[in-house]
Amino acid sequence: MLAEQVFEIATRESSHKSFGRALLEESFVDYEIYHHGKLISFNIKATPSLCSDSMTAAPNSLRVSAMLALFDELSTMALFVFDQTRRPGVSVDLKTEILQPIFEGQSLRVNTIIEKTGKVLAFCGLEVYNEAGVLVARGTHVKFMPMGWLWDLFAGAWLLPIVIFFYSLSRGRKIKTPLDAFFRAKREGRRITSSFNSTAHGLSTLYKSLQVMPYQAEDPEEIQLQETMKDSRNGIYSVKVRRDMMNPVKSMHGGAVACSIEEACRQYLETQYPSECTKIMISQLCIQYQAPLKKEALILVEEDEHGVLLNSS
Repeated sequence: MLAEQVFEIATRESSHKSFGRALLEESFVDYEIYHHGKLISFNIKATPSLCSDSMTAAPNSLRVSAMLALFDELSTMALFVFDQTRRPGVSVDLKTEILQPIFEGQSLRVNTIIEKTGKVLAFCGLEVYNEAGVLVARGTHVKFMPMGWLWDLFAGAWLLPIVIFFYSLSRGRKIKTPLDAFFRAKREGRRITSSFNSTAHGLSTLYKSLQVMPYQAEDPEEIQLQETMKDSRNGIYSVKVRRDMMNPVKSMHGGAVACSIEEACRQYLETQYPSECTKIMISQLCIQYQAPLKKEALILVEEDEHGVLLNSS
């Protein structure tokens, strides 16, 4: 019962005003918590908001950055449920690979497994299966876990029920999220079909509104650096961190970083190879997080001697 309450709070907070709303508003269908294996199995729909709409993308397929963003969100929820003091942690390393194209409209079973948690690090795994039971995507997630002694105190076994009680009387009543009807039916033992049809916060809309654009240097040294890079195979792009791109702690959501990087890659391809650029699918994405992003992210897109795209943000 306590795990269900914690999961509901974490999911509602994520889908309230943060980037998690764009991920979950349309796609979230149902979930099941398996305590024995420290696993949460999510039923997710590959809605149009999660799929490609770029001229260079394989049509109607789920983007790898969207899958990575979902994994970031869902593995954090799993840590809330299974960690001893409900620590969400901070992402250190996040990898996702799409093994087979996932097309719009497909129903997916997303298994998020907590493989190991310690005082400092937690390790999570991702397995995604289609309706036929075929593994179509996988990933790994490493998180830095320390949250401070106050967090451990109030989220510990003795005080957590009291914290949840007062939360439900205050903030829990005030916030309104797209998932409220689902959780209300879940508590009452009713099963409902997800019907979150609004695309106002959908990920496809967010891809278009990311406003990833070529970086315009203003500092004299940066201008000189850009001039020296003109003949090399790379590009620098910038994106302003807005409220709808943040996580609940007010820094850029790891999934938003992934989406911005993929968007920068696509813009680079369209610019450098306009005649050669056909429908493509980026199948693998790996991000290592070194510091939180608050105001602006700069993305460097490079090619090595084999033409492989490399990114740093």
